[in-house]
Amino acid sequence: MDSLKFVYYNSRSDACKTPYGAMKTGEALTITLLVSRRMAPRRVVLLFGHDGESCGEYPMEWKSTGGGLDQYSVSLTPDGVGLYTYAFRLETAISTVYYGAVSDGHGGEGRISEGGFTPYYVTVYDAAWNPPTWYGDGITYQIFPDRFAVAGKIPEISGRRIVKDRKQLPEKTVFRNGDVPNNYFYGGNLRGIIESLPYLKTLGVGNLYLNPIFLSESNHRYDTSDYHKIDPMLGSEAEFTELCHKAGELGMRVILDGVFNHTGDNSLYFNKFGSYPGLGAYQGKESPYYSWFRFRKFPDEYECWWNIRIMPSYDKNNQSFREFVYDVVKKWLNLGASGWRLDVADELPDDMIAGIRRAATEAKPDSLVIGEVWEDASIKIAYDVRRRYFLGNELDGVMNYPFRTAVLNYLLHGDAEGFREMSESQSENYPYPAQRSLMNFLGTHDTVRILSALGGYEDAPTDLKERAYHRLAPQARKVAEERLRLASLLLFTYLGSPTIYYGDEGGMEGLEDPFNRAFYHREDAKISLLRHYRRLAEIRRENPAFANLRPSFLEAAGTRLVMAWGDKLLLMMNAGDVDEHFLLSEKGFDLMREVEVGKGSILLKPRSAILLKRR
Repeated sequence: MDSLKFVYYNSRSDACKTPYGAMKTGEALTITLLVSRRMAPRRVVLLFGHDGESCGEYPMEWKSTGGGLDQYSVSLTPDGVGLYTYAFRLETAISTVYYGAVSDGHGGEGRISEGGFTPYYVTVYDAAWNPPTWYGDGITYQIFPDRFAVAGKIPEISGRRIVKDRKQLPEKTVFRNGDVPNNYFYGGNLRGIIESLPYLKTLGVGNLYLNPIFLSESNHRYDTSDYHKIDPMLGSEAEFTELCHKAGELGMRVILDGVFNHTGDNSLYFNKFGSYPGLGAYQGKESPYYSWFRFRKFPDEYECWWNIRIMPSYDKNNQSFREFVYDVVKKWLNLGASGWRLDVADELPDDMIAGIRRAATEAKPDSLVIGEVWEDASIKIAYDVRRRYFLGNELDGVMNYPFRTAVLNYLLHGDAEGFREMSESQSENYPYPAQRSLMNFLGTHDTVRILSALGGYEDAPTDLKERAYHRLAPQARKVAEERLRLASLLLFTYLGSPTIYYGDEGGMEGLEDPFNRAFYHREDAKISLLRHYRRLAEIRRENPAFANLRPSFLEAAGTRLVMAWGDKLLLMMNAGDVDEHFLLSEKGFDLMREVEVGKGSILLKPRSAILLKRR
């Protein structure tokens, strides 16, 4: 049965559903279904209820007819925060059919089925939820502290190898039962970041997101040894406070990486090698930290993150551990930080995240809490539990991995339709406060460098040493830079905080971890790319619509993309390898080239765009 001939519903259409997208508590939901008169249903029912529970039945009333279609409508007010599901049942003289979504988690138009349905979703969030606006207003810069900037003398610390030549690229060595030690350091430190603040200011940066800075054995510092101490190679607590203060004077805030799912085996809390005074969990059941971990067979068989033995996992349900985390969150906010990014948020229980949120707001009412989530966070299921990130008392936003994936698919494979679907799905599924607090990015410490990804690396060698030094050929690099200009244009115009992974603005290359974590030599940065990023920052600052409005899609087909923000801003993009003609209905000003553009036919060369401000 062709559903469009008999039944029509589009969750993204105001004619079918109001309000659009996620809802605040207390709002009334109105649903309208269009049904062909030929179908002549005896009864039309909305099936609506909390996710995971039986749906209630709400008879839909006939409202009007026109064009051979009858309108059936119903209004209701959901009873509190939560994720709700809905679909339709139509009873005719000869059969009963259902109408639901085409696939799980995707809205828009649906389909008829006879044996069941895939539900639509709607999120209802706390109307009192009010995330800080400073994050979405600002541009974020992600710093991997060991690789960004060095100032002053690098201390010598036992067990750590200092890379003398910072031009040397990161290596990948394996030992300790297959573990990767990551015990070599380039010496990046807080003083280097402090002295780099003027450079960051030229990029329009408002938020500094720092990968872990606490005492750890590894250069990535995701195996925390002591949450109350800055790693001595990075600096001191006083230098951290100085960084926050001087950043604040320049209009920047500092966001810390909270790694509260696991620790290092050589940490104050686990103390496998007896490096710290007092008993760690590994050393005895009398340890105050013993209950923080789960031992299958004491002491050598214990739960660890992704079976990586050097990273024992915490028992996140242990109240003593939770209270410790809450105190850590408060301490560093009180010392000057403005927010936290929660590592592997999927592995932290919802009520623990809610506790972190409470602790953060107690210490600093306008603090930020965002999470590392790789999928659609509004309907995320982790460890068989539907997560509650966006109901108003947990996360303010998440890392936007779907955005990066959609940008790559568009620029590399001509999938403008996929980019539109990603954007419209987020606009529909995510509460507006969460959309505004998204960490949008093209690359992170966990992904291939964006320039390498846009140039293609399928021919990269498999040998680890050779992969470290793999670089794009000149022509591939040229094409990749053209694509990067388009990708960054999408990044800086998208709702949420545009996030630059250190060095991307200068054209750094690198494959997967650790090759994406080379030291940033700013003197080698490509000046034309730096100018491009600086211009993008100016445009975003001068046009608040990009930080406040969802884009509407006027065209998304293959390599062609046209988006608008209100009636003043228009983006036309050609991601393909051939010329494309676009039609402008009125003249305007090209914000990137800073020239007037007349109405009529516009020719866009391969991998080019025009960002127009209408007069």
